[in-house]
Amino acid sequence: MGSGSIGPVFRFSGNRLALTEGRAGPAVAQRTAIFPLRDGEVILPPVKSVSQLFEPFFFEQTAERAFKGTRFPPRNAIANERRGLAATDMALSQVLRGEKGVVRDAMYRHGAGSITFYVGEAGNAAKKYRGGSGIAHIIAKHGPEVMPEVIETISKGTHTFVERGVGRKMVIKYGDHTAVLVLVEARAGKRGSWLLTGYEKGDTDINFDLSQLTGPLFFKSN
Repeated sequence: MGSGSIGPVFRFSGNRLALTEGRAGPAVAQRTAIFPLRDGEVILPPVKSVSQLFEPFFFEQTAERAFKGTRFPPRNAIANERRGLAATDMALSQVLRGEKGVVRDAMYRHGAGSITFYVGEAGNAAKKYRGGSGIAHIIAKHGPEVMPEVIETISKGTHTFVERGVGRKMVIKYGDHTAVLVLVEARAGKRGSWLLTGYEKGDTDINFDLSQLTGPLFFKSN
């Protein structure tokens, strides 16, 4: 079977309707939503397009499966943010398994390119987490609930480039939110990428204990 688009495909099973959409091939490339039947009629939520029927079900899977099911570069801001949420959980899960906690192509910005997420280090809590960087630094300062805001800022904000001593920095602003990324130059056959290192918002720091993170923030556990 080829890799062309399939669906939406409707299948009835008992008192339920299964709606499948995706690409022909591996199951990971497909998505299925289940809707109840009442007196022979399908009960669907009010939506403007078929794709919206799948939105409540996107997070009912592992981050790895969600990430593999997205395309790169993403088609729009929503797809970009969903990919970023999956990449966040993937990076955190890697660290919990004793791995590095790095996800390349986590998100994308036109005019800048690929963005990499890495867990990094929280930094010195006594000095406002000085010396920290990455997702650990952001969560330690602002709590895990801030990550959707970080991802939305990267997706929808306006960026500027700043030359700094030995490298280049990208600052993305969205309202009173600011995401900071540094450029990792291409080397050893790997293309360059922007590394998410920090984030600032109007609220004060909350000093979150990273040891409380024992599983994914947004998606199902493996």
